[in-house]
Amino acid sequence: MNQAILTHFRSSALMSRIVLKGIEPEQWDFISPILGSSVNWQVGHILLSKTIFGLELVTGEIPAWIDLELLKCCYDRGSSAVTLPLQHPDKNHLLSLMQQLDEKLEQTIPQVNPDNWNDLVLSPIPIVKTRGESALFAGGHQMYHNGQIALIKKLMRPI
Repeated sequence: MNQAILTHFRSSALMSRIVLKGIEPEQWDFISPILGSSVNWQVGHILLSKTIFGLELVTGEIPAWIDLELLKCCYDRGSSAVTLPLQHPDKNHLLSLMQQLDEKLEQTIPQVNPDNWNDLVLSPIPIVKTRGESALFAGGHQMYHNGQIALIKKLMRPI
């Protein structure tokens, strides 16, 4: 199971790198009138989700270098690109955090005892009940938001 989850995280991280390629810093805050979202919000939401579902619910820990309160303030469910505070993380900050988080997951997932993937967790969403479901949700949720980023990127192109 560890290898399957690690492969799942690697695939979603690779897709993020692919869809984010070529998006300039000034384009990160473009709010698509069709989707009502921005690349910045999508990436920040991915990071919040991976922190909670990929690390906290799997390991019980959040590294000190992750400002969870900032991520929640800017990118939690119920927030939007329109309501982002003026002082929100920029492209470089979010990409750096994404790299660090992916490296942390690479180190952490192999260390999880395979017998513990079915342990119950206290999840903020009802469809996630176990550690394994939490980890799989984090990767799958990232893929969903990668699709949103791809749509925003397409909508930014001149017709």
